[in-house]
Amino acid sequence: MNKNQKILVTLTLAAVFYILLSLGRYWYADSLYAKAKSFNRNGDPQSGEEHIKKAITITPREPVYHLELAESYTKLNKPEDAVNESNKAIELSPNNVNYKRVTFSILIRLAQSDPKYLLSAIDILKSAINEAPTDAKLIYNLGLTYARIGEFEMAMEEIEKATLLKPNYKEARLALAYLWIDKKDNDKAKEQLEYILNFIDSNDDLVKTTLKDLK
Repeated sequence: MNKNQKILVTLTLAAVFYILLSLGRYWYADSLYAKAKSFNRNGDPQSGEEHIKKAITITPREPVYHLELAESYTKLNKPEDAVNESNKAIELSPNNVNYKRVTFSILIRLAQSDPKYLLSAIDILKSAINEAPTDAKLIYNLGLTYARIGEFEMAMEEIEKATLLKPNYKEARLALAYLWIDKKDNDKAKEQLEYILNFIDSNDDLVKTTLKDLK
């Protein structure tokens, strides 16, 4: 084997070693992520935090790792850290609607302790809707969040959009009915409730009871 062949073999072996090392690191990071996810789901966010932080050290630009760390922080009642990590995930993949859904879920849970996070939840939903303007569930959740901050007109507007996009959206029509009841417009509430019974679910006892109470 001449000198050039030896150099080629050395470079090839080095490349193979690097690829195997990289694959091993990614595999190990994913295994840490899986363990962190399991810990978080089973009520041990402290262990979840420890494992996902190790995964992030290995692969710092993986959005789902940052979202899982945000999940740990949410369960550990560390709201600012949770927001920071979810924001990192969005920064790494700004057009991913699913990451924004997860972030919205985190913000809604944080809002149970501090309502200020509802405003951030509205912002992230608006951003998600820009990416998926025909997603009725996103629009419905935006309406519900507006209702939670007392913006009932905007809530009704968004929830009605959801019913236009998805006419058989029972939850949205029921929410719209309750909003009309709050506005003392029982006729419009009845329209929504009767639509549910006539076209979506004729056996819904809650809808039947609500409609009966309005008569």
